[in-house]
Amino acid sequence: MAEISSTGYAGITDWNRSNGRAYLTLDRTVYSPTDLLTEWSLLTQGAEDRGRRRAVLRATCSPEVELELGYGGLRPSVILPLSQIGLGNNKVLVFEHNEAENISFVPEWDKVYSYWKQKKIYPPPHDQIKHLPEGFHLTNKLMKNDIDDLFELWKPFGWTKEGVDHFIQTHHERPEIWFSAIRDSQGKVASACMGEAITFDGVYMVEATEFGTKTEYRSHNLCTAAVVGLIAQIVKTALYTHYQIPLIISEFNMSSRSDVVGRKSGMTIPGVEETEGLTEPLQVLRRNVAVLDGCGPNDVKYLKFSPEYKKKYKDSYRNPHRYWRNFIVGMLTQESINTNYSPEQIDAIMSRFIN
Repeated sequence: MAEISSTGYAGITDWNRSNGRAYLTLDRTVYSPTDLLTEWSLLTQGAEDRGRRRAVLRATCSPEVELELGYGGLRPSVILPLSQIGLGNNKVLVFEHNEAENISFVPEWDKVYSYWKQKKIYPPPHDQIKHLPEGFHLTNKLMKNDIDDLFELWKPFGWTKEGVDHFIQTHHERPEIWFSAIRDSQGKVASACMGEAITFDGVYMVEATEFGTKTEYRSHNLCTAAVVGLIAQIVKTALYTHYQIPLIISEFNMSSRSDVVGRKSGMTIPGVEETEGLTEPLQVLRRNVAVLDGCGPNDVKYLKFSPEYKKKYKDSYRNPHRYWRNFIVGMLTQESINTNYSPEQIDAIMSRFIN
């Protein structure tokens, strides 16, 4: 069964994440650079020993640790300031290492950065759902006969039909999962997304992910409407029911430009949108996972690697490695929640759901 987990589990190293990744989210705050360096060394060495081509470490760190690591040359690829959601000065840092690949160049960066530096005025999220095509509507319910439509949307992310079937049968029973979709005038799922939660060291993080829209319905704002519906459900559950401020993030595919959907939904790219003159990519996960999004291939050429490398990492390349994508990471700030997802606004959004 290939139901794709985006967040994993805190404190447990997953050596077998899809696309040849080893992944660890620490379940404690790091106050010592030595502590972080030890964990990073164990992860990268373990990944190499197991033939995993990519290692990713996520950890909550004090500002002092971030600063001292930078002096030593270890810099995070992603920095999520918890101050942006009112949770103090610590930051969630993401470190990455890809074996034997030149990942410094991010060809999509200039276009994406230029877009985020432009002054864009979009309708507020709760207005994004008011202008769906006639007969289309929001839903957060799935039926067994949705399997083919949802599989069509999520197959590009690596889902199997069995995984989709399992998700349909179980998602409503799992408190760490949310779902949002747009049905067309025939009642078929035309666009969909999901959220998955993980808690580590008091941080309640939810990743909004698997943004998919049928080809014939793209450019109709369906995905944005589905994501707005998703965020509304997450905020309502986490903040207004359990009184826990969520860190809502998304990893936006820079090839298919899902960051545009994120911006229309009220999310930001911290440190990018407000910073002039960035020449080095910031908040980018390089060659992260494969997405068969209809965009062109990357420049990873497995056949050019040495025989030793190909033998050691062959299992990591048993997927469409030419479609490993770069992702830019965004988040929903407390300011955006207050502005765009107040209890009254969420009630207005939720009133649009038809199940």
